[in-house]
Amino acid sequence: MTNLNKYNMSKESKLNSWFLASRPKTLLAAVVPVMVGSALAISMKKFFLPYSIVALLCSILIQIGTNFTNDLYDFLKGSDTVKRKGPRRVLASGLISAKEMKVAIILVFGTTFLLGLYLVYSAGLIILWIGILSIFAGIIYTAGPFPLAYNGLGDVFVFIFFGIVGTMGTFYLHTQEISLLALLVSIPVGALITNILVVNNYRDIEEDRSK
Repeated sequence: MTNLNKYNMSKESKLNSWFLASRPKTLLAAVVPVMVGSALAISMKKFFLPYSIVALLCSILIQIGTNFTNDLYDFLKGSDTVKRKGPRRVLASGLISAKEMKVAIILVFGTTFLLGLYLVYSAGLIILWIGILSIFAGIIYTAGPFPLAYNGLGDVFVFIFFGIVGTMGTFYLHTQEISLLALLVSIPVGALITNILVVNNYRDIEEDRSK
């Protein structure tokens, strides 16, 4: 095997590792709130496609950044090991180093912030605060002195940010309005996405008890 072939295989393996770290099966949770908020805006004839495209990119990037942060800090805390159930975790498996993951987290959240500036310019400072709080929540989900996931608040924040904030924030982008209807349609979105987290937690309950 030539050095070039070895390099290409190594590069492909690294890309696959990053794809695995993004947890692609979870990314629909970032898509649904934007879709529902956009659909409500369409029903009111106040829809502008570029807003939804950028909002969708930001939502997916926040989800990926949150997944990266979760992978890193679960590994550092010893919560993830090679014996865990469910999908492999790239740090616990040695596929990606902690240093690489820290750089990736900065790049992903930094890109999210830069993209979001377009939405801030278009819809005002409310969107800036939504973006900052969403990124902050993604980081403190497992990082910091009081990680949400380790203190029984993970489900609450998933419901708030993936349900209410994601759906109503998208609707606000298009309409610059906060409505009761947008709040009502955000509740089942948040409940559905929180249920994904509940299922994952149920799967990991025995392993978590052993730590």
